[in-house]
Amino acid sequence: MSFQENIAPPVLFNAIKHHRASQINFVSASRHGLLSAARQNNQLLKVGNSMIDLYCGGLSVAQICMEIAGQLKSMKCYERRDYLRFVNTSRKKFKMLELSDKSSWTLLIGREPQRYIHIHPSRASLHTVRVRALALKTALLLLINYEMAGCENNLIGLVNEIRGKYLRESPIKNESYAKGLKRALNLFNHSPEAYMLLRSSASARQ
Repeated sequence: MSFQENIAPPVLFNAIKHHRASQINFVSASRHGLLSAARQNNQLLKVGNSMIDLYCGGLSVAQICMEIAGQLKSMKCYERRDYLRFVNTSRKKFKMLELSDKSSWTLLIGREPQRYIHIHPSRASLHTVRVRALALKTALLLLINYEMAGCENNLIGLVNEIRGKYLRESPIKNESYAKGLKRALNLFNHSPEAYMLLRSSASARQ
């Protein structure tokens, strides 16, 4: 099982940070024991520590990259020199494109010479939510390590175990500190794809 799709140059897209379906696959692969602790940690580091715009729509990573590349090619802005000129015409040094599902994507100049088309979901875009990185990482680790059904009564204890063992964060005192976490968990609890993947991985662990 691969939890992430291959993203061919010249596109740079941090799917584990910005694409919910990729995060669901990451959780499922982890629960099936297909990822080492070191690799899990490496992926979580890519989530960062700031606010995140998370795409929760139905387009796959491949579809997103294909649509963006197609639009750039139609505008003759796909090759490196043309793309840099295209982005640099903007005063804010980024451009935005709308995809087939009406989601909006921000295009920047990537730091890697071979991956110069840096994309991420636009803030306030359709199918996109804004979430804190720490809340998102905590939610992912909870989903990886525990059966969430019936855990509501000990949520604070489980959160503090995750924060101490994996994230090196201080414990929270009560549920008033966990609003962002609950919002992040709901992104997965209300996802049919997440339900099916996590259900199958729970059965595999029994």
